[in-house]
Amino acid sequence: MKRALPLMALIALVTASCTALPSMNLSSARSRWDAAHLTHYRYIVHEAPSIRVGIDRMPISIEVRSDGTITMADKNGTTLTDDEKQMFDEYAPIPNLFDAVEYDIDNAYQVSVTYDAKYGFPSVFKGDFYNGGNDDEWYDWITDFQVLP
Repeated sequence: MKRALPLMALIALVTASCTALPSMNLSSARSRWDAAHLTHYRYIVHEAPSIRVGIDRMPISIEVRSDGTITMADKNGTTLTDDEKQMFDEYAPIPNLFDAVEYDIDNAYQVSVTYDAKYGFPSVFKGDFYNGGNDDEWYDWITDFQVLP
């Protein structure tokens, strides 16, 4: 049994790495996303508790349609108005998310990003904007990504 534990741990690590690629860089992740040519998709954005305005509405369900229409609904299923959507426009569509992550990488003190293995979008992104600053850390993640017809 003692020999089986390291093997099981290795299998778990390999299996986990099949769903996300933490070592992929932003450029190759964005290229993977662009190559997929996805125009209609849905996903959920989660954000760890923070002082951000609108955090009480998280998680946010986002649907991007092929005509460019973006629909967002809060955790209660209430559709966000256009004004409310502006609080979350860094998350949709996915190219906006890449831009936000790029900004964070270029400007924050510390950033960690994990990219989806299949489509390349940032699936987990966290960081700290200022060394020693209070309440400036963030931790966001994407779940339930679906390509729609």
